[in-house]
Amino acid sequence: MSLSRWLDTLLDELVNWLGRVFSVWIQRLISIIQSSWEEQIAPILGYVFGVVTQLYVIFYRTVKDIVNMEIWDPNSLRYGKKSQIFSITKAPLAVPIPREEQRHTSQVFEINVPRTLTV
Repeated sequence: MSLSRWLDTLLDELVNWLGRVFSVWIQRLISIIQSSWEEQIAPILGYVFGVVTQLYVIFYRTVKDIVNMEIWDPNSLRYGKKSQIFSITKAPLAVPIPREEQRHTSQVFEINVPRTLTV
């Protein structure tokens, strides 16, 4: 799965989770992730997790309405590898996702075969 295909899938899944009302907000968020993936996100994921076949991601917001994207390898948790959290400080306003203290209510999304995503 390529990065653009994964982002298209993520867009569809986020729209299903949050509803069509927030589709413009979701598209802007996906655009921000896409613009920083190669330089800021993929290198860290590759360094921390190496080559894996599956990663999970959730989105939640901080008290200051900064969107956090938390990514982890479910198999690495038992080896002490922690999740990686990326703050999306330029996320659109009117954040429709759960707050940090309610992150357990966030939808978990799956990234399959991330090595093709330059991880």
